[in-house]
Amino acid sequence: MEIDIVYFNEEMLISKITADWKIWQNKLFYYKSSLTFGNIIEILDYIKVRYKLTEIELEKINILLIDPNTEMFLVDLVGKESEIVEVKKISNILKEKNELIFWEEWNWTFSKLNNDYFLWTYVGGIADICREIKLSDSQIKKFIENGKDFVKKLANQLAEFNSEKYNEAINENRKIL
Repeated sequence: MEIDIVYFNEEMLISKITADWKIWQNKLFYYKSSLTFGNIIEILDYIKVRYKLTEIELEKINILLIDPNTEMFLVDLVGKESEIVEVKKISNILKEKNELIFWEEWNWTFSKLNNDYFLWTYVGGIADICREIKLSDSQIKKFIENGKDFVKKLANQLAEFNSEKYNEAINENRKIL
């Protein structure tokens, strides 16, 4: 089983679904590079040496590599609190129609298609409400200036019950869902 490591933004994605670098580049806005490994042993050896991981840290990665229900996951080598390595299972991003810029799994997705930028948010509730808007020119400019922080703030505003940002998008015909 071949496995890819894909470097993008400041993150590392490990995928049991291999793809050509051009495909990864088209799916990830901040794509940097990718490597393909022939099997689990090769990728674990590479990660162990490259990042000087302990056996306990490697085991966190190995658990998801051998899990038949996991296709892809993110590895954060900075970690949070006392952990050095944090792994987070994600859905198959190769199925996404747009180029992914930033996302928080199951909460919001910020993507690009051609020259348009889209923000999808999960609102919740009994009916599992979701909202998606196309960003305005001023919002795109703010994203370029402020990056992920702006997107996170906009996603939170879009998910509010009586969201002014969502009503604004409706009035300007930028509502997608």
